[in-house]
Amino acid sequence: MRPLDLLLKGANELGIDLTEEKLRLFSVYLKDLKKWNRAYNLTAIRDDKDIVIKHFIDSLSYLKAIPVRKGLKVIDIGTGAGFPGIPIKICHPEIILTLVDSSMKKTLFLKHICRALGLENVEIIQKRAEGLMEVFGSSFDVLVTRALYKIKDLLTFGIPVLKSGGFLVVSKGPVAEKELKETNKIMSEIEVRVKDVINITLPQSNIKRNLIVLERY
Repeated sequence: MRPLDLLLKGANELGIDLTEEKLRLFSVYLKDLKKWNRAYNLTAIRDDKDIVIKHFIDSLSYLKAIPVRKGLKVIDIGTGAGFPGIPIKICHPEIILTLVDSSMKKTLFLKHICRALGLENVEIIQKRAEGLMEVFGSSFDVLVTRALYKIKDLLTFGIPVLKSGGFLVVSKGPVAEKELKETNKIMSEIEVRVKDVINITLPQSNIKRNLIVLERY
């Protein structure tokens, strides 16, 4: 199956309608990611099918947890080559997106791909996640991140950048339940609650994900 057909089928299974223009943007993203990856090693995932499933479709699965609206301020911490933030932005250009990564080569790619895709209202920051509160304060509606960080660490440096009523969405594999149990006491102390845990098998694969949604109240 061609990569874009696979993406279209997977998105449909998630309830996401990808227009021809959005598919074109994903095609550019795929082509440029592979090109840059040969020189800068942005991701260990190199096969077209794996990129579509493990990067694009995996990123789109976050939309199961995000009530998108115009002007929604989303921050993606440890975004790497733009996941999950850029696929979400392609589908919903009306959000305001901040992408954060500590790697210079990855932030250079992010600047390039956002220009190539014509994405507006995207800020790219080269910084470690631990210092974000000093830069932004509590200004975001949603924080998204992949399994790079443990939940207890996200409570320390992630939750503080959220507004009251904002929420954090992190994708976890089998360790989800264990990590949540380890943080029950901390969450009650800092006024954070588990809003939802969404179990997903990524379309066109047998890969299981747990989308953990934590709300700051």
